[in-house]
Amino acid sequence: MKKDILPNGYTDWLESVKSKIRSAQLKAAVQVNTELIALYWDLGRQITEKQETEGWGNAVVERLAADLRQAFPGSSGYSRSNLFYMRQFYRFYREAPEFVQQAAGQIPWWHNVLIFSKSKNMVEAEFYLKSTLEHNWARSVLTIQMETNLHQRQGKSVTNFSKTLPKPQSDLAQQTLKDPQHVVIDATKEFARLEGHVKGIGDFVALIKKQGKFSACFFGSPFQKLRFFR
Repeated sequence: MKKDILPNGYTDWLESVKSKIRSAQLKAAVQVNTELIALYWDLGRQITEKQETEGWGNAVVERLAADLRQAFPGSSGYSRSNLFYMRQFYRFYREAPEFVQQAAGQIPWWHNVLIFSKSKNMVEAEFYLKSTLEHNWARSVLTIQMETNLHQRQGKSVTNFSKTLPKPQSDLAQQTLKDPQHVVIDATKEFARLEGHVKGIGDFVALIKKQGKFSACFFGSPFQKLRFFR
C-alpha cells in the first residue's frame, strides 16, 4: 500500500498497535524472568539442603555444572560460578519477608546477584531492590549507586514494593527484554495466551504465528501473585 493512499487514522492506529505489542513483549519478558528467578531459587535451595543435611561438598556442585552444561549446551545459566550464586541467593533471602522475595523475582538475575552479593545486610538489600523497581535502574546505574553508598546517604527504610511493570522505555525494561538467558521457543501453542492481552491486532498476531518463533515464553497470567520462594 502506498503511503499517499493510507486511510485516515492509520498513523494513530499504527502507534496504538506498536504500543500494545511493546507492552505485551514486556509483560512476557517479565514473566519469563520471574520463572527464571524461581528456577534459580529452587536450585539454590536444593544445593543448600544437600550440603546442609547430606554433607555434599562443592565438588558435587562442580560436577552438576558440567552435567547441566552438557545437557543444555545452549544455556549460559548453569556455570559453576552461577550455581554458587544460586546457593548464595537462596541463603541470603530464605529468612526474608515474603514481599522482599517477591521483589527479587521482578528484576533481572544479574541485578539480583549484584544486590545480594554486595549488600551488607537485609535492610540494605531491601533498599536497593525497592529503588531498582521504583527508578527502573539499569545494572550499571545500580552498581554506581551501591558503590557510592546511596543507602547510607538516604537512610530510608523499606515498607512496601510496587508490583507495577518496569516502564517500557526504561533501562530496566530493556535489560529484562534482552536478557541472554531468555531462550527462543516455538510459540505455536503458547502464543494463544498472549492474544488475550493484545486485542485489536489479529492480523499481526496471525503473521507472527506463521513465523513459528517468538523471543519469549509464557507461564500463566502475567499478573498472578508471586509465591514461589516458600
